[in-house]
Amino acid sequence: IILVTGSLLVFMYIAHVSSARDVLTRKSINKALFSISVTVSSFTNGGLLPTNESMAVFSSNNGLLLLLIGQILAGSTLFPVFLRLVIWALRGLRLAKAEEPDFMMNNSSAVGFSHLLPNLQTIFLAAVEVAFVAMTVILFCCLNWDSAVFAGLTSLQKITNALFMAVNARQAGENSIDCSLVAPAALVLFMVMM
Repeated sequence: IILVTGSLLVFMYIAHVSSARDVLTRKSINKALFSISVTVSSFTNGGLLPTNESMAVFSSNNGLLLLLIGQILAGSTLFPVFLRLVIWALRGLRLAKAEEPDFMMNNSSAVGFSHLLPNLQTIFLAAVEVAFVAMTVILFCCLNWDSAVFAGLTSLQKITNALFMAVNARQAGENSIDCSLVAPAALVLFMVMM
């Protein structure tokens, strides 16, 4: 569900935003193939993208970076959270018998799937992940705000790129900026987060 939805959202974004579409046209990359490959790579934390510069060529495309942040988190640290959300949505949409999603949500150990954590552990996991990402974004912005790392980007684009880098430091390894320009202290922070 997440891969299909993510691929469609990335494709629709590229189809409607000319700056993202122009990058793919200039590099002769098929939009549909790019959408599928970047979604699968982000969700599986592969870090393999069909562009030579990773996501740096899309550093001004906030929407695309935000879509991929969701994919990266759904496929890694927050997988148990997204798994619970999918089960909750299935129950809410009545796509499964009412007792099956309820049983899975309330008896996660009996299901035998280790990623389906109990409610309290799922909440703690989400809180810890948000805290780590927020701390990394704040430190990354403090260390690099006026440097060449964010040259030519607006404040919103700087924050989005910092968020993308913070999420990727612990997960997929994709870059939306040139890492050679990052402050040495931020590189140490990324190594610790990895």
